[in-house]
Amino acid sequence: MKMSGQPLRASLCLLGVLLAGPALAEDLPSARSEARRVARVVRTPGKEETKAGIATRSFLALGNNIQGLEILSGPAGVKRAVEKLNRQLILRYFECMDSGAESDAKADFSGGVALVAATRHFMLLRQSATYWCGGAHPDHDREFLILDRRGGEPIDIAAWLKVPPASLGRAYWKNGADGCADALSAGTEFLLWPTPEGLAMEPILPHAIDACADQVTVPYARLAKKLSPAGRRAIAEFAGAAK
Repeated sequence: MKMSGQPLRASLCLLGVLLAGPALAEDLPSARSEARRVARVVRTPGKEETKAGIATRSFLALGNNIQGLEILSGPAGVKRAVEKLNRQLILRYFECMDSGAESDAKADFSGGVALVAATRHFMLLRQSATYWCGGAHPDHDREFLILDRRGGEPIDIAAWLKVPPASLGRAYWKNGADGCADALSAGTEFLLWPTPEGLAMEPILPHAIDACADQVTVPYARLAKKLSPAGRRAIAEFAGAAK
């Protein structure tokens, strides 16, 4: 559920080197350099909170341009998954600043990770960023990630549906504002994420018509026949969170 690609994490690069052998040995110095760069970033601890039994603490880094999240209690897999999002943003910050410096532009990048909701079995996280790295115009993106609360494994929302997520979005999303009625194309992809009120949908649109990308929320009752058994169980948890 991404709006744009993310840089590879240093740990993934290291794993790739180990699995591929000598052919990728030249990647190892770069991966180590990225890992050291992230490790040197000073994090200023912020507020501690508990949501649905999950203890978290926010932090600020890189001139307050990164607003990260740390899991204080829970399975190691969950902590690793959330830390992965923090590290992605930090690496993207450096990538943006480096790109701006190369083009002699005053680059700007800010991003954050937040715990949106938690149920008995799932956590919903949001990773977002706003940036200008020397290109034609500023840009922004965000991603919603569903984790298995017991081990931190990512959950593909497509497993909760009987139809492709994008086709579901194109069937239910509408925006009647001027210039937005025909914003969707056959290839338009969607962000989908669960809320207590229903399934939220937001199209991923070109920058020129990004203002049309309003969020709509479809009540779960309208989607009953389009949910898989796993989806019905999961959605019942998120719907119950409103009660």
